[in-house]
Amino acid sequence: MLVGVLCPDGSAKTFEECYACEKCLPKRILMSVVRPTRRKFPDLFDTTELVSPCALKQVYERTRLYYEKYYKFLAIFRGIAIHERLERVFNVVESQFLRKIRIEGEPVQIRGVCDIVEPDTIIELKSIKYPLRAHRPLTHHLLQLQSYLSYAMQSELQEFSNISKGMLVYFSDLGTERFTVEPVDITDFLDARANLTYQMLNRKVGLEGNTSWVCGYCAFNQDCRWAPPPEQLRKKTGLWAVKPAKGILEEHLVKWAAVPSTKHLSLDVIEEALSSYKKI
Repeated sequence: MLVGVLCPDGSAKTFEECYACEKCLPKRILMSVVRPTRRKFPDLFDTTELVSPCALKQVYERTRLYYEKYYKFLAIFRGIAIHERLERVFNVVESQFLRKIRIEGEPVQIRGVCDIVEPDTIIELKSIKYPLRAHRPLTHHLLQLQSYLSYAMQSELQEFSNISKGMLVYFSDLGTERFTVEPVDITDFLDARANLTYQMLNRKVGLEGNTSWVCGYCAFNQDCRWAPPPEQLRKKTGLWAVKPAKGILEEHLVKWAAVPSTKHLSLDVIEEALSSYKKI
C-alpha cells in the first residue's frame, strides 16, 4: 500500500507530512494524484495493471507498505492535467466499465476507464516526456486500448454499442502523434493475468516477476531478485517496448504455466493485437 513520498533529500514523509511541507510537491498535486478511487483492492484489478510487464509489482503494491519517489507524482500529475484540460475543451468525461469474472469461485472485477468515447471510437490519451521511438506506440498502451475495445464489443451499454475502432494520441513537448487501432479480442489474455495476480496474492502459486523497463521505475527494485543491479536499471528501460513481442510474451507464458487458464492462450492473437495500429 502506498503510504507516502520519498523526498529529494532521501527522507520519507507520510502524505500528511508532505501536505504540510509542500517544498517539492504542492498540496494540490498530491491531492489530485492520491485519490481514494486509486486504492488497490485484492478483488479489483485495473486493466492498466493487467497489461503491465510484471504481475509481481501489482502483488507488492497490495501487500507491502511503500513510498514513491516525488518525481513520479509530478509525472502522473502532468498526465492528469492534460486529460482534464482536454475534457474541458472537448466537453467529455471518462467512461468506466466493470467486467465481472470468477476465479476459483470467488467474484473478481476488472475495471477500465476510457478517456474519450466517441460514437464509433475509443480514444486513449497519453502524455510522454520524449517522442516515441521509431514512431511506434508502446506495447502496454496498445494492449490497454485493446482491452477497452475487447470489453466494448461485449458490452450492452449504449455508449459502447457502435464502437468499431480505437485511437491512441500521444502528447509530448515536441507535438502529438496519432494511431488508429483495429480491435482484437484479448479477453482471455486479461482474464489470465487477473487469475495469475489473484493467485499470487493468495499464495496459491509462487511469486514470479519479470525483468523489464518497469524495474527502472518500480518502488521495490532495491530488494527484488528480478530487478537488474542499480547501475543497470535505467539501461533496461527500453526492454518491453523494443524486444519482439512474441519473445517476451513466450517468457511470460512459461512463468504462468502454473495457472491453468493460461494454457489455451494464443500468442498469435497477442501478436495481432500489437500489430493492429496505423499511424495517421
